[in-house]
Amino acid sequence: VLASLTSAQSYFDFFSSVISSKNV
Repeated sequence: VLASLTSAQSYFDFFSSVISSKNV
């Protein structure tokens, strides 16, 4: 479960980075 949670966090961080890049 912990590993899955970390994976989701990493995925969210990546998504956030992409959105931020598109925003700029």
